[in-house]
Amino acid sequence: MTIESFVLLLAVTTVLRGFAAGFISGLALMDLPVRKRIGLVPHADFVRAQYKGHGVKVYAGATVLGALLTLVITFQAFFQVELTPAR
Repeated sequence: MTIESFVLLLAVTTVLRGFAAGFISGLALMDLPVRKRIGLVPHADFVRAQYKGHGVKVYAGATVLGALLTLVITFQAFFQVELTPAR
């Protein structure tokens, strides 16, 4: 593996993990004011409906794929042949 392909895979992994972190942070930041405004029981109903939608599938997919890419990049960094610059 060349260093360019390693860096590209590392960049893709970092971006994907950043998106997954952004998804959950965005939900948490938007949820808190709503919960205070509408109360706990209506908020629980809202969250149940929200988790049945497509957003959870996207978040779960991004999280799992990001974790797998992190394992791949870690394996390549420590156990693969040395990275040599392309000439």
